[in-house]
Amino acid sequence: LEATLPDQPRSQHPALPKDVARWMAPAATPKPRVGPSSARVRAPAPARFTGELGVGAVFGARGVTPAFAPVGRISYGGEGLFARISVVAPALGGEVTGPDGSATIRQDTAIVDIGVAWPRRTPWAVVGSFGAGAYHWHVAGEAAPPYLAHDADAWGALGDLGIGVLARLGATASWGMLLDVHALVLVPDVSVHIADTDAGGSARPLFFASAGFWSEL
Repeated sequence: LEATLPDQPRSQHPALPKDVARWMAPAATPKPRVGPSSARVRAPAPARFTGELGVGAVFGARGVTPAFAPVGRISYGGEGLFARISVVAPALGGEVTGPDGSATIRQDTAIVDIGVAWPRRTPWAVVGSFGAGAYHWHVAGEAAPPYLAHDADAWGALGDLGIGVLARLGATASWGMLLDVHALVLVPDVSVHIADTDAGGSARPLFFASAGFWSEL
């Protein structure tokens, strides 16, 4: 008698259903995600001194024509926060007139303020600042007869609030331009009297605008 044995299967394990095999397959290794933590972070620029030269106008005083002055500034700080010293002097051209005479006014102003520029690393930025300082007004009078003309000086403190636009130029943003305007509050107020008339004086606020070029020192 001859007996035929069935062929032995090649694998000792029966084939799994496709859905089960897919479930048991090894998980694919996830690709690394590129996020903020893996991005290259630029180190902040070191603090530096900068100088600025420009021109400014003082305007808005009660009964006084606008005056114009050179502006000099020295700042120290990084890309965003800075401290600054500004000198606006002498501001010439201010004049007060009345029925019995007139007076010319020379204005000198010094301000120490703290400011911030934002965004910190773009070619253009908005600048805001606040501070305090001192002022000096020299008034030279001219009177019609029978009145006598006098010269007088006024000194005091001031508060400052400013806003402007900053341009960063050059390959390393080492120079640029600044346009800004400031509101100044003088304490005490200044009044200019011609004969018996209060012809003009300081205002609250008094405004100062400037345009200048700045450069790293």
